[in-house]
Amino acid sequence: MTRKAAGHTAFGAGIHMCVGQMLARLETEMILAALLKRFSDIALTGEPTRKLNNTLRQFARLPIRLTPA
Repeated sequence: MTRKAAGHTAFGAGIHMCVGQMLARLETEMILAALLKRFSDIALTGEPTRKLNNTLRQFARLPIRLTPA
């Protein structure tokens, strides 16, 4: 949650950089900030399962527990 998005390669780089990557990062930051205002803790409750994809990093399953603030 505290990692800086700079240098992340999920959106590509150079001439293949995704035009909407800054918007996607901003949206993600806003969603996480809103979640952290409502919940005091976000914790994994099981092993995440990755979804195979050649271009994106994503999860098929991400079991979490949200503790109300």
